Amino acid sequence: MKKLYVVSFLLVFVVFFVFCEPENQEEIDYLLFLPNSGSQFVNEAQAAIQLDDLAKYLLGRGLAPGQIYVYGYSAFAVNDIDPLNLSRERALFVISELQRRGVPGNLFSDPVGYGAVDLWGGNTNEEDRIPNRRVRVVLDGNTVTPETIKDSGPEIIILSYDEKERSREAAKEKSGFKFPWLLLLLLLLLIAALIYLLSKRKKSPSAKPAKPAKPAPIKREPVVKAEPIKPAPIKLEPVAKAEPKKPEPVKAEPAKAAPPAAPVIITTTTVKLDEEIRLRAYELFQERGSQHGNNAGDWYSALFDVCAKYESAGYRIYFEDDHWWASLQETKPA
Repeated sequence: MKKLYVVSFLLVFVVFFVFCEPENQEEIDYLLFLPNSGSQFVNEAQAAIQLDDLAKYLLGRGLAPGQIYVYGYSAFAVNDIDPLNLSRERALFVISELQRRGVPGNLFSDPVGYGAVDLWGGNTNEEDRIPNRRVRVVLDGNTVTPETIKDSGPEIIILSYDEKERSREAAKEKSGFKFPWLLLLLLLLLIAALIYLLSKRKKSPSAKPAKPAKPAPIKREPVVKAEPIKPAPIKLEPVAKAEPKKPEPVKAEPAKAAPPAAPVIITTTTVKLDEEIRLRAYELFQERGSQHGNNAGDWYSALFDVCAKYESAGYRIYFEDDHWWASLQETKPA
């Protein structure tokens, strides 16, 4: 029994180690762009494979219009390029590449450029800036990564020679040894079951087979022949002819007109957010003790706070004509 306890403890430990691993973060080598570019990837061959797999995954999901969200980002750098416009160009470029691979354009929501926010690492050198020049594709509130596409299920695809070569190169880059935890788990289960059966095995006396019971004899009673019954004569009576009835005329009632539908008024409220963002950035500047040196960071933080405030109220945030706007549609009876 002690051996059984030891094996059970090891089994519980292995199950906890296999199934309770921490959730993987968003991959930082997915759809990365070159510095100051909205249409060139760091690795064009790898990005082409990622876009092909992503398009096939989206086409097989049966999505509704506007269900795919594409967000663009940029690294924080001091230059003349607007990070918001650059990040939005990257989101638009990924959408155009997916449409070129067959994904309908109506499945995408409006692209959003976040600029230099949600940064990876300290963003103080080029190595930290590389993963921040990226585009995220969000579906049902979750970021789509190569692991998401791989876990969606096997797919039989006939590839051309060039596609086979590209997939082989990508497989070589991503190949790595994975320990067969599932095989080890099954082996431990078999060992635990074997030890349990050996510990519970007892000799039981062999039971003697029961003698079959003799069937009781069946008594047959003599069959009495029944005399045939003569049918009584049937008298046919004359049938009176029924006179046909004339159908009564049906009076058609006039159709009632349907009541008119109640009129509805749709109002659209549009708010320009630039002044409110500027005031919020000034408040953050005062909270830092009115010290200069991080004005851009104050502005991006103010943009995030103001947009979150209006989105929680049901507004749609968009960037148009070099300004930030918030729009809300309301329907009221006239």
